Amino acid sequence: MSESRKRAFQKKYPSATNIYPSQCSLRPPGDVFFGGQSPLRPRGDVPRSFEDRAEQYQQEAAEFNLGQKEAELEKRRAEAEEIASGRNILNGRAVTRAEMDQYLQNAERTAKEFQAKNPVDPYLLRAKQFVNQNFAQVRPKMPGESQEQYQRRVDYHNNNTRVKGENVINRVYHQMKKNALIRSIQQFSNDPTAYLMGGNASGQRTNTLPPDELMNYLQQANQMFQISGKEGNFMDDLLGRSGGIQRRVVKPLNSFLMGRTADEQADIDYSNFLRKNSITSSKGTRNLNAMDKFNYLRNISPYKSSSAGPATYAELRSLR
Repeated sequence: MSESRKRAFQKKYPSATNIYPSQCSLRPPGDVFFGGQSPLRPRGDVPRSFEDRAEQYQQEAAEFNLGQKEAELEKRRAEAEEIASGRNILNGRAVTRAEMDQYLQNAERTAKEFQAKNPVDPYLLRAKQFVNQNFAQVRPKMPGESQEQYQRRVDYHNNNTRVKGENVINRVYHQMKKNALIRSIQQFSNDPTAYLMGGNASGQRTNTLPPDELMNYLQQANQMFQISGKEGNFMDDLLGRSGGIQRRVVKPLNSFLMGRTADEQADIDYSNFLRKNSITSSKGTRNLNAMDKFNYLRNISPYKSSSAGPATYAELRSLR
């Protein structure tokens, strides 16, 4: 506004002497223009705080990457030491503990998957346990026994006793299943509720078939009974209660162990002696040692021996 017009304005409006249009500012508070630009900082300048933050970020990123590399180097160094120690051998090759753990986990998972697809027959497992308890390994060379006599015992055991045990496994297996079927039918006939509830007061099924297996068997047996044209009650015929049919009974498994030789029985007795793993005397109970085993063999030996103990270190080790 020119000076002449300013004077004219003041003359016309004397009460507004201190108000001039030039004093009316359109700037926002803080001396900042619209658009975020300060009159003291030209457009395009970056605040110093932004530069500091960018520099700090780059420094932290570099430190993080360095830490990662150091951790990786430390891991490789530890793995190299594990391999050099040879503590973990896999397929003839030294590996790290992590590799061994991964292998064992994979093997365990594979075994579980195999067992799930191929469940173990409980009767076959029990038949093998029964035979292992009743067919022992050949006992060591006894005091006074010559090497030739001992070798004859070993050969007989490998060619006869071991084969006999394998054959008994099959016979015991089938007899166990037959005995379980007989018990199941008898219990189901006498007390169906007890059978379906588990077989005894504790609810644990022992030596009997599960209900679904028994029902499948009875269904098939009933069909065969009808096809054969037999007369009478199916259950009476099955249990041997009809005229002229011998009642079916459970056969004891020990009947398959008849006909043992003296050497086979001696092997069993020595195995049972070792299974106790202790000996009791007037001085108390203690674990078996090599001399106890030697004395046991000397007492049952049919051969004369002048030795009061194991003659050699090898003989002593064979009794451990």
